[in-house]
Amino acid sequence: MVAYIYVLESKVLTTEDIDNIKMFSLRIDSKISRLASRKFRNAFQNKISLDTFYLMHRRISRIAGIIPERYDCCINTCCMFVGEKSDLSMCPFCQQARYNESGKARQHFDYLPLIPRLQGLFQNPEIVRLLAYRSEYTRDGNYSDIFDGDYYRDLCQTPLIIDGKDRNCYLFSGEYDLVFALLSDGIRIFKGGHKSSATATPFIIQLYSLPPEIRTHLQYLLPLGLAPGPHGVKDHNSFLEPFHSEMKKLAHGVQTFNCRTNNLFLLRGYLLVKIGDMIDIKSNQYLKGPNGFSPCRRCRIQGCCDPSHRQSHYYFPLTAPADAVRLDYSLAKDWDPYSLPLRTEQGFKKALKCITSAGTKKEQSRLQTVYGINGQSILVDLPGFSRIQSLPHDFMHLMFENIIPGLVELWSGRFKGLDEGDEDYQLPQKIWETIGEETAAASVTIPACFVSALPNIASDRHLFKAETWSFWLLYLAPHLLKGRLPDKYYDHAILLVDIIKICLQFTLKPKDIDALEQMIIAWVQGYEEYVFLLPV
Repeated sequence: MVAYIYVLESKVLTTEDIDNIKMFSLRIDSKISRLASRKFRNAFQNKISLDTFYLMHRRISRIAGIIPERYDCCINTCCMFVGEKSDLSMCPFCQQARYNESGKARQHFDYLPLIPRLQGLFQNPEIVRLLAYRSEYTRDGNYSDIFDGDYYRDLCQTPLIIDGKDRNCYLFSGEYDLVFALLSDGIRIFKGGHKSSATATPFIIQLYSLPPEIRTHLQYLLPLGLAPGPHGVKDHNSFLEPFHSEMKKLAHGVQTFNCRTNNLFLLRGYLLVKIGDMIDIKSNQYLKGPNGFSPCRRCRIQGCCDPSHRQSHYYFPLTAPADAVRLDYSLAKDWDPYSLPLRTEQGFKKALKCITSAGTKKEQSRLQTVYGINGQSILVDLPGFSRIQSLPHDFMHLMFENIIPGLVELWSGRFKGLDEGDEDYQLPQKIWETIGEETAAASVTIPACFVSALPNIASDRHLFKAETWSFWLLYLAPHLLKGRLPDKYYDHAILLVDIIKICLQFTLKPKDIDALEQMIIAWVQGYEEYVFLLPV
């Protein structure tokens, strides 16, 4: 094997380089295993010279100029040892040692620099053309993309100020200014075992500057790194510090060559959206989260307790029962869905100031409960990022992993031991068995491109995933429940079907937004009429 792995002076790709790049691309695109690629290399070694798996990745990273940055992190992935934690020898969360007996870090986090990859995109004329989508986007009065929203349009008129200094331009004033969404979530690496085991946390960048029909494709997603587990990240700020540093550089502007214009230009980019489920946003933004007294990141709605189980759960009905237990510092007894107490940036700052200035830990904990805030994310000082506008609710988990399965549990009488009281929304077991058989039988006549095979919803409900829950409610439930679920509850279910169908449209008209508000409020109020005080 020629010894060119560590030689970077030559800019000319050898035949071996080209072969390795092709094999690397084939391996990634076709998901070829390491074992299969090793067998291929051995089988054709007399005809083609391919590196080992390790050398191939090492060489390609150097050719591309993208060298991973390695940081020490906690063995349990609680935090990364950077910034004020860089000199620590022990994790401040789990008290595990940073180093082993040999003095080497026990765990690492490899961060893939973002800026070199963004600069690389501008070496491809076709991708440069695609990246002009944002600046060439024209509004037609409807809502088809994030660029139709009021927040983005307000940012376009906002002066770019970094660390208190005016940069004499506006956000998104450049033709190729990039828009980012940051995605992260805990994932199970292996199947089987306890549901909370082996949780790794990937961090991924999605380019909103690309057209919406391709921006979610694998080839256009930019991974930043993978917090290795075995547990979820506790200190997101430490793991996001390298990304935060790069975003500051991109806000200032990075000299980049544009192959389409053959000119250098200042490449800027802004983080506009953080995407994750409620648990991820809770951790990433240092909020109390969905089980807290003040659970919502968008409004100040507060909870009450079941009088028979004061310490069990907080509940969030619009109209609380007379005997509900409320904390002494509650804002109100009932909530007007048309006029919820919305959070503001100023409100966040005021709450954090009160929390940090508390005289005792007990008082600090009480204030954190009142405001639903534990701390401040490192992302909040980035231009374009807002705690109010940049944290959309995750529709998939909200609807297809929570509300719809919860409704089915209610209709089948299996929701956490809750009975139906004076209502009659529970279907007999025989009817559910019939619905399950009809659901499974429907797979035979449904094209595979519509949905994957549907399990029996009565006996194999645990096999349902977001895709199958969505398809079942939208296209099967209206027929399977008709005449079986009493009209009052059937109509309520169909209202949810109508809501989801509107939300899944690619383009929404202003009248659709107004209709959605009315429909969602009506659905929530109807839900409380027949199933009262369910935990959120």
